[in-house]
Amino acid sequence: MALLLMRLSSMACSNCQATTQSMVVRDLRVYAQAMRARVHHYRDNTGLEVDATVTRDPGDGPPAGCPAATR
Repeated sequence: MALLLMRLSSMACSNCQATTQSMVVRDLRVYAQAMRARVHHYRDNTGLEVDATVTRDPGDGPPAGCPAATR
Protein backbone atom coordinates (compact mmCIF):
# COMPACT_ATOMS: atom_id res chain seq x y z
CA MET A 1 0.00 0.00 0.00
CA ALA A 2 2.74 2.45 0.94
CA LEU A 3 4.68 1.72 -2.24
CA LEU A 4 1.52 2.15 -4.31
CA LEU A 5 0.88 5.55 -2.75
CA MET A 6 4.43 6.66 -3.47
CA ARG A 7 4.17 5.43 -7.09
CA LEU A 8 0.87 7.26 -7.67
CA SER A 9 2.27 10.39 -6.15
CA SER A 10 5.23 10.45 -8.52
CA MET A 11 2.99 10.01 -11.55
CA ALA A 12 0.43 12.64 -10.54
CA CYS A 13 2.65 15.36 -9.12
CA SER A 14 6.41 15.02 -8.90
CA ASN A 15 6.54 18.02 -6.54
CA CYS A 16 4.24 16.22 -4.12
CA GLN A 17 6.38 13.08 -3.95
CA ALA A 18 8.52 14.19 -1.01
CA THR A 19 5.45 15.13 1.01
CA THR A 20 3.68 11.85 0.28
CA GLN A 21 6.83 9.86 1.04
CA SER A 22 7.20 11.66 4.37
CA MET A 23 3.60 10.86 5.31
CA VAL A 24 4.02 7.18 4.37
CA VAL A 25 7.24 6.88 6.39
CA ARG A 26 5.56 8.63 9.33
CA ASP A 27 2.71 6.10 9.25
CA LEU A 28 5.16 3.21 8.98
CA ARG A 29 6.97 4.53 12.07
CA VAL A 30 3.69 4.60 14.02
CA TYR A 31 2.88 1.00 13.03
CA ALA A 32 6.45 -0.13 13.66
CA GLN A 33 6.45 1.41 17.13
CA ALA A 34 3.36 -0.63 18.01
CA MET A 35 5.28 -3.78 16.97
CA ARG A 36 8.48 -2.76 18.81
CA ALA A 37 10.20 -2.32 15.44
CA ARG A 38 12.18 0.43 13.70
CA VAL A 39 11.99 2.08 10.28
CA HIS A 40 15.23 2.79 8.42
CA HIS A 41 16.30 4.35 5.13
CA TYR A 42 18.98 2.70 3.00
CA ARG A 43 21.27 4.08 0.29
CA ASP A 44 24.55 2.58 -0.89
CA ASN A 45 27.49 4.01 -2.79
CA THR A 46 26.09 2.85 -6.17
CA GLY A 47 22.88 4.85 -5.75
CA LEU A 48 20.67 1.93 -4.77
CA GLU A 49 18.03 3.32 -2.43
CA VAL A 50 15.24 1.87 -0.31
CA ASP A 51 12.88 4.45 1.12
CA ALA A 52 11.82 2.39 4.14
CA THR A 53 12.69 -0.92 5.76
CA VAL A 54 11.07 -2.18 8.95
CA THR A 55 13.21 -4.27 11.29
CA ARG A 56 12.82 -5.94 14.67
CA ASP A 57 15.45 -7.41 16.94
CA PRO A 58 15.36 -11.24 16.74
CA GLY A 59 14.95 -11.68 20.52
CA ASP A 60 11.95 -9.37 20.90
CA GLY A 61 9.36 -12.13 20.55
CA PRO A 62 6.01 -11.60 18.85
CA PRO A 63 4.60 -8.06 18.60
CA ALA A 64 2.04 -6.99 21.20
CA GLY A 65 -1.48 -7.95 20.12
CA CYS A 66 -0.21 -10.70 17.81
CA PRO A 67 -2.24 -13.92 18.18
CA ALA A 68 1.03 -15.83 18.71
CA ALA A 69 1.72 -13.64 21.78
CA THR A 70 -1.34 -15.00 23.59
CA ARG A 71 -0.67 -18.71 23.00
